[in-house]
Amino acid sequence: SVVRFLRVCETAMLQRTNFLLVPQDMLAAELLRCASLGLEPNSPLRHIFLEPELLDSGAWHIKTIMGYKGMLQLIQRTPTIEYVRVNVVRDGDEWDYDQGTDAFILHKQALTGRGDPLFHYVIWKTVGAARPEFEIVTLDEIAERKAYSVFAEMEDSAWESHESLMQRKTALKIVFPWMPIDVALAAVVADLDQTPPALPPEPEPDPEAEPDADAA
Repeated sequence: SVVRFLRVCETAMLQRTNFLLVPQDMLAAELLRCASLGLEPNSPLRHIFLEPELLDSGAWHIKTIMGYKGMLQLIQRTPTIEYVRVNVVRDGDEWDYDQGTDAFILHKQALTGRGDPLFHYVIWKTVGAARPEFEIVTLDEIAERKAYSVFAEMEDSAWESHESLMQRKTALKIVFPWMPIDVALAAVVADLDQTPPALPPEPEPDPEAEPDADAA
């Protein structure tokens, strides 16, 4: 409801007083975007995160990060998708798969001692389809995406505190283009998790310009 959303936003502002330093039009725009997506910012649901950030220029900016659960929410709301799941196969699990003409994936999780991750897979079912589809995502593919992420090396990065969720989210983002997703939703996901926009450099002083009388 609107009341709940406003309470969530108020709680987020109280928890991070740096929001007061962000330009109010920028803050309002990001909150409206969260509302239009139906995702609660900085809530225990972990849908989407707004983080005040001080740029090198000294200006404050909002870094918007789509959470793994937020991505799942948006995809599952798509009329063409019946369900979507992201799972990790570990070396103690029983598994097999084939991506040929009779594609299948078998995965039985070990109840104990599952061990280290081997790979992830995303499985989804399109409405009206006879069988679900799936794609395998290797650890190397996830590591490659992480290496190009501007957020991975930042202080308090989710890659340090929630690595398992970040691996699942990255696997979902890798497979995302192959899914029958609405164009508008695809544009929203592509727009998020991007590098904060760089401000134009300060103009260099003209050595031939006459000195400012007021500065003298």
